[in-house]
Amino acid sequence: MANDLNETRERIQWCKTRSIVLAAEIDAFIRSGAYKMSHETDEASGSTTLFMELTKEPPRSLAIESGLIIHELRASLDGLACVLATRNGKGTKNVYFPVSRDLAVFEDDGLKRKLRNLSQADRDVIASLKPYADGNPMLFALHSADLLRKHQRLIMSTSDIGQFGLRSGYISSLRFLGAGPLTAKRQAFAIMGAGTMMEAEIGVDINLSEPEGLRGRPLATVLRDFTSLTESIIKLFD
Repeated sequence: MANDLNETRERIQWCKTRSIVLAAEIDAFIRSGAYKMSHETDEASGSTTLFMELTKEPPRSLAIESGLIIHELRASLDGLACVLATRNGKGTKNVYFPVSRDLAVFEDDGLKRKLRNLSQADRDVIASLKPYADGNPMLFALHSADLLRKHQRLIMSTSDIGQFGLRSGYISSLRFLGAGPLTAKRQAFAIMGAGTMMEAEIGVDINLSEPEGLRGRPLATVLRDFTSLTESIIKLFD
């Protein structure tokens, strides 16, 4: 393992550890009574409508800390570029790990400018990652999420209906209504047909509302994927 990447690896390990802690904090918040369910039965049809509502807002600390983790991962890639420039015997001024909106911008702003102090071999490896929107969507999502954080448009965390697991019972019919993010206002999310009797679990999670490519994905899962992606890139130069 390359000694000059020790600091970068430690930064990623910090992100990995903090992501695990954050996932536990999310679980604790959800289990603390963050939402409640209720139901109403129509006497004429016998069908029952299920409702769900948010009883308390997700702590702002979840959004703040997730933003810090995302920023540290993105900054680790810039740190990698600086290490590679130093390996090539060049300075690190204006050296960054480019993530661009398209190939043309990457070839101009990335290869010709931000990576100009790197060896051709290292430039080729980074180019093979296709660090632009349609080439590497997850890497571009990491970059976009960090930009949102830096411009004070912090990630908004919301609780969404995630999964419905039937334990036991009988279902004559069950129709989901496609409810969106939970709010303090009670909203219907499913209708059970007459005669339905069941014991079930409803999965609720803290999901991202932006950037667009990550909208609706669980925050803890995204942070784990971002960390794994960043770690895999660093290992290419280890």
